[in-house]
Amino acid sequence: MIIKRLVDLVVGTNTVEVSKENTKETADFLIKEKIGFDIVEDGESFVIRVRSYDAKKLARFADRIGAVRGLPRVFKRYGKRWGIYVGAAIFCLTVVISQRLVWRIDVAGCDGEMKETVLKNLESLGFTYGTDFKKTDFDKLHNDYLRKFDDMAWISVNMKGTWANVEVKEASIPDTEDHSGVMNVVAAESGIITAIEPEFGKAVVRVGDFVSEGELLISGIITSGEDGLRFAPSDGRVFAEVRRNFSIEIPKVAYEKKYTGEEFTEKKLIFFKNCVKLSGNYRISRNEYDTIYNKERLSLFGRFPLPFFKEEVVYKEYENEERELSYSDASEEFEVRYPRLLSATLDGAKLVSVSFRESESDSSYIREYEVVCEADIAEQKAIEVK
Repeated sequence: MIIKRLVDLVVGTNTVEVSKENTKETADFLIKEKIGFDIVEDGESFVIRVRSYDAKKLARFADRIGAVRGLPRVFKRYGKRWGIYVGAAIFCLTVVISQRLVWRIDVAGCDGEMKETVLKNLESLGFTYGTDFKKTDFDKLHNDYLRKFDDMAWISVNMKGTWANVEVKEASIPDTEDHSGVMNVVAAESGIITAIEPEFGKAVVRVGDFVSEGELLISGIITSGEDGLRFAPSDGRVFAEVRRNFSIEIPKVAYEKKYTGEEFTEKKLIFFKNCVKLSGNYRISRNEYDTIYNKERLSLFGRFPLPFFKEEVVYKEYENEERELSYSDASEEFEVRYPRLLSATLDGAKLVSVSFRESESDSSYIREYEVVCEADIAEQKAIEVK
């Protein structure tokens, strides 16, 4: 199918419109002469698409023959513009040379942002789009990656034509906690004990006790008999009602971004490691513009990725407009920020109650929150035994 499209593009095609009365005679002629065709329309009239050299043979049957399409039409229109042919020749030469270069990089074994990270890391090691893979020492590339970056436990880059297939295995985070020594469990923060669930060791506090940060909760030194001691890596969970605080401050003067409607667009064509700017240069104050990037990879027939990227950079001008916030405005902003900060403050703990007090300064509105929650305050701490 692709080869047929390429041939049609090179030799050119025409549409041929035939009346219903001549449809059968035309069809018999097409079969007899073994002329290939595509049906464009089969309604009130019969319209087919054939190659340009076959269109002339159908002149006696046709009511109308459309204009030629494909490269012959381009040559006829731009035949005297020799620059186009030079550019085409350079392009073909570049494609031939680029058979030694990396056109495409696929990453398997990780998802999302990690794929982008792998591509950036490989680029920092000199392997990216446009790299001459014939000169690449892949064993060295693998070793350099694992030595410099700790995000992967294993990596392999294999070439299939001009496509690089990168296979990776993400490194797992090792458990650095050593429970083999003598450990005590102490309080990570102050609070009133609500539940004790020791797994190893001996609890030295009871429900209802108030403990301070750093106070011993479960001991790893256990009495054995009348005079003996036994040592254990104590562990467990100790829940306590604790108090945590956070505050939100809203400035009385806010600055809103207002777009002026003025914007500039820079267009670039990126071919391997080369960049051709397609639009003019603009003198832009980056402090007064939002910058929006859009990068798109080009492909052949929408199926075969090419080493071409079309990049657009849009600069949108804005002005900062000053606005005074009322208490009502600040209250709305408090409600927007509150859930996220409460979640971060709880950090998995169970909420018991929350209260706040309000104040204001010359420049801002302030809310100070006090959160009462039930949290696991157990924290292991190694002890030295001689």
